[in-house]
Amino acid sequence: MGLKIEGIDEAIKELEEVSMGALVGAALEAGSKLKQPGRTPRDTGFAANSWLVTNSPDDAGTPGGNAVDGKLSVLNKIKMGETIYINNGCEYIRRLEEGHSQQAPNGFVAVTVREIPDMIKKQVRDEQRSRGE
Repeated sequence: MGLKIEGIDEAIKELEEVSMGALVGAALEAGSKLKQPGRTPRDTGFAANSWLVTNSPDDAGTPGGNAVDGKLSVLNKIKMGETIYINNGCEYIRRLEEGHSQQAPNGFVAVTVREIPDMIKKQVRDEQRSRGE
């Protein structure tokens, strides 16, 4: 016996759109936050400007000159179940994360990663507000 619920397909599609919009928004927010003073150390700005939000694990963009929203058109096409990456092609980014610089705390990436769940929640609320829910 089958049960057909009217409108369920539309509801699922809307939930996926809100979810993906929130995930993309949170990823962009995290990428932007990593560029802020007090996160990625800034001597020349090269490392801080090397963050790239993308849909590819191998895409490091152009180290030293990426725009956080440079891949927004690609990210807007991402589907449920696909992965969003926040990459940095700067060759010494790992050393900075491990505390090599006095300008930022050891583990600044880890701090940002821990904030992502709250960023997602905020993005969901913003998505719902923008849809009038």
